[in-house]
Amino acid sequence: MIQNRVAARMGLELQAERMLRSSRQKFTPAKPGDTVRIRVPDVDRGRMDPQNKLAVVVAVDNVFYTLGTKEGVINQLYTRNQFAVCKEQILTHEEVATDQSVSLRKSSTLVS
Repeated sequence: MIQNRVAARMGLELQAERMLRSSRQKFTPAKPGDTVRIRVPDVDRGRMDPQNKLAVVVAVDNVFYTLGTKEGVINQLYTRNQFAVCKEQILTHEEVATDQSVSLRKSSTLVS
């Protein structure tokens, strides 16, 4: 009985390690200054508001990313699976209004 529990635990640990390895390959780390695309949830936008918002990685703290837009720094931390890194540098760190803190909803509605 104890051997079955140990074997099951080892199997779960192997499965978790495989999932982490797959996630790391799919979502490579973003660097400060990278332009990213954030999906705006349907409840946070109007009918004519854009579905996506461009932002810049301002800071990285372990696995959490601080993102900034032209309207200000978003007051929420993001993990790597919540945004997509753009291939091109569309926004720069200098274009971010670092003196203001805004929500994603407010930043999205200010554009429209």
